[in-house]
Amino acid sequence: MIRKSAFLAAVLSGLAAGPLAAETIDRQARSGQRTPMLNFALYNTDTCYAGGLAEARIVTQPAHGRVEFRAEQARVAGQCGTLLALSQQVYYTSRGGYRGADEFVVEFEFNPTVEAPRKTSRRYTLRVEVR
Repeated sequence: MIRKSAFLAAVLSGLAAGPLAAETIDRQARSGQRTPMLNFALYNTDTCYAGGLAEARIVTQPAHGRVEFRAEQARVAGQCGTLLALSQQVYYTSRGGYRGADEFVVEFEFNPTVEAPRKTSRRYTLRVEVR
């Protein structure tokens, strides 16, 4: 399935990605419904080819729901135009009937380049308003 949703891409070109810092993202979800929160894909800005699939993990579980990861094809728009890349899609589902705020933290780990195989990670805090 090709999905267009909130998309985050890690850049695989030397030091082009700059320092890696945690980012906070605000989203909305309907109570009890599985909702896509973000995509995380890797691509090389020099060659415009998609990279491999990042390792994903939940750092902090949501208090009022659950999180799941799925590997999916996504259209990536950026300086390379639009390309198709395998991405980690993050989904959130609240407990049925819950309304209010929830929050969770996810982290993606990957090798930035073949020449520099040191693991790198990006961490995202997702604040979800459940309606």
